[in-house]
Amino acid sequence: LFNLDQGNTTTQTAALVMSPDSRANGAEISVVKENADFSTDAGRDVAITFASVLNNTATERMRIDSAGVVKIGSNTLVAPDTNADNLVIDTGDVDSGISILSATTGRIYFGDAADDEAGSIRYVHTDNSLRFETASDEALRIDDEQRLLVGLTAAATAVPPSESNASLLQVGALNNPVSIGLVRSDTSITSGNIFGGIHWYGTDTTS
Repeated sequence: LFNLDQGNTTTQTAALVMSPDSRANGAEISVVKENADFSTDAGRDVAITFASVLNNTATERMRIDSAGVVKIGSNTLVAPDTNADNLVIDTGDVDSGISILSATTGRIYFGDAADDEAGSIRYVHTDNSLRFETASDEALRIDDEQRLLVGLTAAATAVPPSESNASLLQVGALNNPVSIGLVRSDTSITSGNIFGGIHWYGTDTTS
């Protein structure tokens, strides 16, 4: 399909329109000029758009631009960061989201040339745990009791004295002693500086 009005310097489209019924507007696959001036190769950038029909009105739902960026939604709420714009979901002033549905495990992997699963985020439905992995090993887990486990794959269930539940924060290491460090990032520490603290509060904010 060609738009033969090549003298037109505005952004033009050529579209394939498909409808299952002559009474309905058709869904569209279109090619769109991204620049008005097509006089040189450097400006001849073309995007592909996909439009579905709701209430007999065709609306753009997805676009692949000339740089290969895939965008779902036709809104332009804000320009995405250039380090994270390969896939963009922009539905404007309503919620946007991605659902990963599985009966077993939902996964997001991060990889490089040396390791196709160097890091990952997993939700495991068999035990309802959310797991974070670095360097291909599990680093952190939130279990089904909302316990935060660092360096552990299972919570210690022993209940501390005078308490009714196991610790919500548990830190462990295999065959090594464990420590927790509170670090003040400061290159000019002087006598009397406060490094930090651990505080206890009730829900009425009383410490």
